[in-house]
Amino acid sequence: MATPVSFPSDWHQGKTPPLKEDGDSSTVAGHGPCSSTLTPAVCGKFSTPCEHTFVTAEAHAQVRFRRAIERRALWAAEDAARELPNLPLEDALQLVHLYAERGSPKYEKAALRWLERYLAESSPRLQHFGEVTASLAELEPLDR
Repeated sequence: MATPVSFPSDWHQGKTPPLKEDGDSSTVAGHGPCSSTLTPAVCGKFSTPCEHTFVTAEAHAQVRFRRAIERRALWAAEDAARELPNLPLEDALQLVHLYAERGSPKYEKAALRWLERYLAESSPRLQHFGEVTASLAELEPLDR
C-alpha cells in the first residue's frame, strides 16, 4: 500500500522545486527519476519513485448488471452481461425474463440457451424441467 502524500502548504501557489541544472526535466534536484504523467517537478518533490493510484468511478460489470435488471433497462443489462466472464444461471434467467417483458426477438433463443445451461449445470428432475420449460413458454411474447 502506498504511503499517503503530504503536500506542502505552498503547493497550490504554483511553486515547484527546481530542476537539476543540466535541464533534465525527468529529475528534480535531490530526487530520483519520475515516470508519472504529472509534471516531473511536482511529482519528484513528493515521492521517489513516483507511485500514483488510479481509481475508476465505474462500477464492476456485476453491479451494473444488477442495477440494470432492477431498473428493467434491457440495453444496460445486455451490455454488462457481455463484460462478465460467466453470467450466473440465476442472472441469466433474469435477463431472459427481461427479454420477454420487452418483447425482444432475442427471447426465444435466450430461453433455449438458458434451458441448455440449466440442464447441464443443475441436473434437474424431468418433471421439474418440464415445469420450467412450460413457464418459459408462457412468457413468450405473443406479438411476434
